[in-house]
Amino acid sequence: MERTLTLAARPPLLIINADDLGVSPERDAGIFDCFTAGAISSASLLVDGIDAESAARRAVEIDLPLGLHLNLTEFRLATPSSLTDADGNRLGKHGLRAALAAGRVAEADLVAEIRRQFDHFIALTGELPSHVDGHHHIHVEPLVAEVLAPIMAREYGVHCVRLPREAGLDTLPGDAEYEADFQQRVVRSAHAAEGLFAAAGLYSTAAFLGQSTMGTRLTASEIAARLV
Repeated sequence: MERTLTLAARPPLLIINADDLGVSPERDAGIFDCFTAGAISSASLLVDGIDAESAARRAVEIDLPLGLHLNLTEFRLATPSSLTDADGNRLGKHGLRAALAAGRVAEADLVAEIRRQFDHFIALTGELPSHVDGHHHIHVEPLVAEVLAPIMAREYGVHCVRLPREAGLDTLPGDAEYEADFQQRVVRSAHAAEGLFAAAGLYSTAAFLGQSTMGTRLTASEIAARLV
């Protein structure tokens, strides 16, 4: 079993990754179409998505490289914990961050949920994830990163992590699709988590693009302008 992606002598200059594989048949079909057309290079699997099993099977069939899209913020958990409300619903991207800041999240619950998602990924695909990123970028919250980094490196041997630290976000006006305060907080968290991941032997790309190109901003012209 591959332990993680091996860095080639000449790594690709650009990785185009599609998040949320497994969330729905419609989203998955679009991701697979993009991969077969050569428009993306990898995807990240949401292991608790309603279509995760079918999506994982198809991804393996077509050799689509898959990472783990760690989800701590959305949908239900079978067993309520400090990561959920009393009904088992996850707390949302803002709610979980508030709970972390207030010290209401038990480290044992984080450890158990991260391990569960790694193990579920392996069960679905027969492989380890090539990388880890986070739904709503929750993996770079420092309290999550502290727990995640050693589990990735020591327990599963996965050493590639995404760091959403896009430059220039402070110059963009906020709107319904680009939450300026939230995205700038994510960048600060990514920079704070970078040392935690590096100390565990994890690596990332030199740059990241995606926070500024969501929703109606996801156009060829907008991406070209941000890539300059």
